[in-house]
Amino acid sequence: MASNKYKKRRIGFVILLLLLLLIAVGVITVTGEINGGKKTGETVTVSIAQGSGTSAIAQELKDAGLIGNTTLFKLYSRTHGGDGRYQYGDFTLEKGSSYQELIDALCSTVSYRETVTLTLPEGWNSFQMAKAAAEAGLAREFLPAAKTRGRSRPVHRGRIPGRRQCHRL
Repeated sequence: MASNKYKKRRIGFVILLLLLLLIAVGVITVTGEINGGKKTGETVTVSIAQGSGTSAIAQELKDAGLIGNTTLFKLYSRTHGGDGRYQYGDFTLEKGSSYQELIDALCSTVSYRETVTLTLPEGWNSFQMAKAAAEAGLAREFLPAAKTRGRSRPVHRGRIPGRRQCHRL
């Protein structure tokens, strides 16, 4: 009986060691995935569509070979403040980057987007506004709108129902 009890303890001990080994391998694998791999300098351009959620972004990153597990990325993003902050556009990302580096890059405003500040003072007519827009480099968008000279098509043509028409002679 003593040897049977000893065998049960031994089997339990072996199972416990295998379980601990499995947990250790899992932790090392997950940590390696989150921290990224060896950076080789190879870059990949990823296009994020406007309105993309974390799931779509994770799939884009996986398709580009930047991450290995979309579920792990989504969980990391949720717990480390990435969700809801992602920007859209084209991003050049380095293979081997950590999840945090990827999230930081995807949450930052793309630096090459050109912005223009245009101030239009009160009282300017449409031609003065068009000139200021042209100087700011926005002429292509502004000039067609300025050519209407503030006129728009009337909503009603002809008589307005229920109103008497009066003419001054």
